[in-house]
Amino acid sequence: YRFTARPAITDVVGNPLDGNADGTGGDAFVRTFTVSLPAGHVFEGRSNGSQATATPLPLSEVLSGLLIGRGIGSLDPGGDSDFWSVSLRAGDRLEIATETSVGWVRLYNAAGQELAVDNNSGPDSQDYISGYTVPADGTYAIQVGSEDRKSTRLNSSHLVISYAVFCLKKK
Repeated sequence: YRFTARPAITDVVGNPLDGNADGTGGDAFVRTFTVSLPAGHVFEGRSNGSQATATPLPLSEVLSGLLIGRGIGSLDPGGDSDFWSVSLRAGDRLEIATETSVGWVRLYNAAGQELAVDNNSGPDSQDYISGYTVPADGTYAIQVGSEDRKSTRLNSSHLVISYAVFCLKKK
């Protein structure tokens, strides 16, 4: 990525930006940078707003019999939601949690039937579905959604809530 601040920017007394720090104003400030995910995390993507377009959340074994999937996403607090898909087997025990309190988390089967839901009942008011036993083999969907916070925050329609979703499965 590249960030550029154009020389039209001035300080409070009208001095132009000295982007290259040579002592003379009037040039752009340019920085090139990369954004990388933490190891083992999946980014939500741009269009995962439905079960059909859910971002796959791969599960990796971290301890014998314990698998974890980690996803990172963001929500517009005006009622946005993101879907993640995960392959599960009958008898798997499932824990789903968000790293921050985003609003709610739901679990659906492949037919779109809601199986479990939570709204801030985990530690530190995080969203947390605990101890769910998977009834059948298949692809399940995890939906993470925001509450409508427009009434409680100024300009909240421009605020983005970042979150991480964790899915733990015991074989």
